[in-house]
Order: sequence, then C-alpha cells, then structure tokens
Amino acid sequence: MTRAEKQREADPLAKNLAGKLAENLAGKLAADEKKGAEMARFMLLHYGFEKPGPEVMAAWQGWFDSIADYTLDQGAHFARGVEIGRAETGGVEAGRAETDGVEIGRAKAGGVESDRNRRQDLPLGPDSITGYTIISADSLAEAEDIAARNPFIKAIRVYEMK
Repeated sequence: MTRAEKQREADPLAKNLAGKLAENLAGKLAADEKKGAEMARFMLLHYGFEKPGPEVMAAWQGWFDSIADYTLDQGAHFARGVEIGRAETGGVEAGRAETDGVEIGRAKAGGVESDRNRRQDLPLGPDSITGYTIISADSLAEAEDIAARNPFIKAIRVYEMK
C-alpha cells in the first residue's frame, strides 16, 4: 500500500470526498457522452477582432456560462495564422504565378517543383476568424439561436459537423 493510500484510508473524510469526486466525474462523463450522442454537433466560428475591454470580456463569460449545457468544447482564441492556397495560373514567367502572397513550391520526385502555391499572413482584424466553439443542439435552428445570443464582434458562422 502506498503512502497516499494509507493516508486516505486513515482519513475517512478524504476517502468519502474522493469517492464523491469519482462519482461526480463518472456521472459528468456519462452525461457528456449521452448529450453528444443524442444531439447533433455544431461548430461556431467567431469572426472579427478588436481588443476587448472588461465589458466585452464579461459579456463573453456570461454567454459561455449560459450555454454550458450545450458546450462540448469551449474552443480557443486564434492568434496569428497563414493561408496557403493555389496560385492562379497565367503568371508573368512560365511556371510562376502572380499572387498577393509569397510563392512556395511543392517538390516532386527528382526535385522538380510544380503546382506553385501562395502563402498569405493572416493578421487579426475585423475580417479574421478569431476562434471557435463546439456545441450540441437538436437542430441547426437551435444552434443558430444559441449563436445569436453570442456577443460577437462582427459575425458568427454555424456549421453542422458530421
């Protein structure tokens, strides 16, 4: 028996508390599995960035608190990013394309480059995707209602996940 096990055995209050915590965790996990299995999953994509003040932060926390029963993943805030896309054809030089971003190549066997791509930095701004949240809901209409209560900066998009 380990030292921690001996201490828990000697302390009935700690043993009782550990048991209750284990029961609560098991119940929460079962409820989350049931919630996710019965309802559809939706990703909410948050658009627009401006430096938040205390009122905005409080509004977001209030929204997260209000949707706690629907939340599967509270998500995260996005920071910097890049977009990588296909360069358009018909550039100035053969095999090169003019793009707004930096060109990057895709190597093939033998070191021959083809399928030039473009890379564009994505700074945070009013048109940026700034975060996501994954919720469960009975329908797209319900997910839309949940999203509409969000204190979004510019917009919020709702996508059903399959």
